[in-house]
Amino acid sequence: MALACSVWASVAAALQAPVVPPPALPEMGEPLPIAESVKDPVFSILLGLVGAERHGVLRGERLDLEVRRRGGSDKFLYRKIAWVSRQPIDTGAAEVRVQFASPLVLPFPYSILGYHPGRVRSSVSCRLQEWYLGEVELGSRGGRFSEVRLFSLEEGDVLVDVDGWLDLLAGDALDDARLSGLAILRHGSRRYGLAFGYNMKNEPRAGVLDFASDKVLMPPPSELKGVARDLVLRTRALRRPLGPVQGPT
Repeated sequence: MALACSVWASVAAALQAPVVPPPALPEMGEPLPIAESVKDPVFSILLGLVGAERHGVLRGERLDLEVRRRGGSDKFLYRKIAWVSRQPIDTGAAEVRVQFASPLVLPFPYSILGYHPGRVRSSVSCRLQEWYLGEVELGSRGGRFSEVRLFSLEEGDVLVDVDGWLDLLAGDALDDARLSGLAILRHGSRRYGLAFGYNMKNEPRAGVLDFASDKVLMPPPSELKGVARDLVLRTRALRRPLGPVQGPT
């Protein structure tokens, strides 16, 4: 819990910080691409942008307008993002920055074991490295996954704070965890989001979102066994120091 308290102190200290303007990049053009078979409108737009290799700045008000056109969303990212930027840094690699309107302290947006298990806490800004891996073999079963896109959280903090009683009930299946990376990948017709990181004992933890049903899968599908471990190893091999943050427009 010492790590959680330390991180949360840094988040709380930023509560009154002004929103940082976006970097000097062009605005993303119309129309915004939409990822098919992704139920949540916010995720369908964000996944559409990376899938179409869009670069530039997407402002929060424009994202929210498109979400409302698609029927709205009650999930935690709607009306919380000030801007998102994406720019290439190498072949098949990009830098992604997400600036929230304020640090996030929100109920966990998905039901697990019949409950919403706690809170999600995030710093006001996050900076990620992104790599497109295409079709690769992953996991202890040696499964073939396509459209694999890997993200490493380089700056900022994202914490999942699980309610204490549920943490005790679920054991290792559900822990407080600090995010270190994300992945988008497809296995057959199913498209998954995989979040991975470490609990407060520095033990690896991962969670799986099915984008079509917009549900967290507990337990994860058997084909994903060992996939998070392989992605962590690939992240370590691919990571390069990022340069200074580009100035605002």
